[in-house]
Amino acid sequence: MKLFLIMIYAIPAIAITAISAIVKDPILVSISAPFLAAFPIVVTSMLIGFTIKKNRGLASIVALMLVYWVFFGSVAATSWPFRLLFFLSRSSIERAANQVQAGNPPKTPFRVGVFRIEKAELKSKGVVCLWTDPDPGGDKGFIRHEGEIVPLNLFTCINLDGRWKYVEED
Repeated sequence: MKLFLIMIYAIPAIAITAISAIVKDPILVSISAPFLAAFPIVVTSMLIGFTIKKNRGLASIVALMLVYWVFFGSVAATSWPFRLLFFLSRSSIERAANQVQAGNPPKTPFRVGVFRIEKAELKSKGVVCLWTDPDPGGDKGFIRHEGEIVPLNLFTCINLDGRWKYVEED
């Protein structure tokens, strides 16, 4: 029973972490989080009913549920696996951005840390764009820009630090 409980919580938690760290798309994390969270909620509700009916203790179910929600919530709310990969790759990303800004962009596609850059460009007002997913409907990737207002038509914008943002154009 305990292994079953652990797997019920581990599979969605691993999935949300993988989406954040392997797929490297924090936007997809926020979209998929409610769907991945639904399964453990349903199963936990059934297990609590079963446990109460059999007069067994709820401590292990409640403990697993709390650990799951803290972990799952932290990934869904902050995309910390994606942010960790960004910070581990930041020096490479900065070097590539400096090359683009100097007018000597690397030949695409190229890797910066764990990220694959498909398109690199310098937009107006000195905005350096390192696109991980160039798409005619709206590019996705990293931009280096000082300031709050980004001079691009954005669908989403995730502030990674004072200079770097992960954006999806509209």
